[in-house]
Amino acid sequence: MLARMSLPAASNPPPNTLPDWIVIAAGGAIGASLRFAVQRILSPMEWDLWIATALSNAVGALALGLLTGFLARRHAHPLLRPFLAVGVLGSFTTFSTLILENQVLWEAGGPGGLLHLTGTVAVGLAAFALGEA
Repeated sequence: MLARMSLPAASNPPPNTLPDWIVIAAGGAIGASLRFAVQRILSPMEWDLWIATALSNAVGALALGLLTGFLARRHAHPLLRPFLAVGVLGSFTTFSTLILENQVLWEAGGPGGLLHLTGTVAVGLAAFALGEA
């Protein structure tokens, strides 16, 4: 499954052209805005500490799986992957917030931090696999 995601170096060059940088920046603005919207929507429900991050990461993993599955089966525009995978989904999901929230949960005591961290990774892997399939 994950091995199929790797493309030969010639067909998957690193972003190094101006169009790559532009679509990644545009996608990043969209993904970050969507992530902020998820946080704001869930904030009144007092779920903002960890549910918004877990939800964003799971949805992002599912979307990344769907995207890689789609790209593996079709010849897509070369800017689609950097725009969606690196830009939109890269900024929609948030590892740094996941780590910060786990530190807060760890300091609060109990198994919350460990459960949140392992649960997020497990759900993310499952969501990616489901999306890619």
